[in-house]
Amino acid sequence: MYYTHQLFQTIFNRLENSENKTLTQVWMEFSILDCIRTVSSACAEIKPSTLNACWKPLLPQMVQAIQDDSTISLPVTEIVNIASRLSDEEFAVSHQDVK
Repeated sequence: MYYTHQLFQTIFNRLENSENKTLTQVWMEFSILDCIRTVSSACAEIKPSTLNACWKPLLPQMVQAIQDDSTISLPVTEIVNIASRLSDEEFAVSHQDVK
């Protein structure tokens, strides 16, 4: 989810900055370096509580106490909003697609 959010934001920003390019053109210019940067940004967004929740089933003795962090619908909504701003018929995203 973090990667998807970063990816959509990057693509949207590039579309905003380049007036004459289509979504397909911007996507075709997306390089491996862009991917690495997007993954890095996405990893930086991950909260410690999310990491704890992922590791708890495997190593419960190593995981700190987890507080309730059930705000997953906000990032999903942000991703859908960014995708809708891309406004390309080939690129329609719903809440179900993100989840």
